Amino acid sequence: QDFGYHLQGRVAVDLNRLPATYTPQQLSGLYRDVERRLVRVPGVQGVGLALYNPLASNWTDTILVAGHLPKASGESEASWDRVSAGYLQNLGVPIVRGRGLTAADNETTAPVAVVNEAFVKRFFRDDEDPLGQHFGLERLEQAGTFRIVGIVRDAKFARSGLSTPARPMFYVPLAQRVD
Repeated sequence: QDFGYHLQGRVAVDLNRLPATYTPQQLSGLYRDVERRLVRVPGVQGVGLALYNPLASNWTDTILVAGHLPKASGESEASWDRVSAGYLQNLGVPIVRGRGLTAADNETTAPVAVVNEAFVKRFFRDDEDPLGQHFGLERLEQAGTFRIVGIVRDAKFARSGLSTPARPMFYVPLAQRVD
């Protein structure tokens, strides 16, 4: 079965929860340090950090797209993951349009997101270009939070059901925090 990412040669490692005393800047530095150390391990060809991995479940929130009427309950949700710049590329999730997340998408820049094809189908009309559009979570006043910079192929998470179509999903930079 095609899960939307490569399984061959991939290793998932869980890290213990970090102390709440880390500032966002300290966390960003820690994440960069972990990636630098892991990529130096013999045989490692690429590294990416994520809040959730494909074998785990992930968070779901209500999505509101700027300039769109809210969707009906049940049709307004998407899953999300907070990932480092190399995560999608190293997992083998191809970019369909636009760009992936980069190291330049950090704690000092405006919030961006990469969405999957299922997200585009659910939240945008066929004649709309989702690139450059904005969306947010839960509240109408937050509909402009994230700017869509890229679209990736659909990928499945194990606990969501591997035999069902991929859920609408978006990925945000690990280094960016949105209040």
